[in-house]
Amino acid sequence: MKFISISKLLRNHKEKKVRWKLLNKKIKAIIFDNCQIRQ
Repeated sequence: MKFISISKLLRNHKEKKVRWKLLNKKIKAIIFDNCQIRQ
């Protein structure tokens, strides 16, 4: 029972990490686009 909950937490953590990475990429892309427009 304990093992299942730990693996669940780890999976959730990995999914959050992936989402955070995607979000970071989107933010960086938006910032990059804004910089290109200004120049």
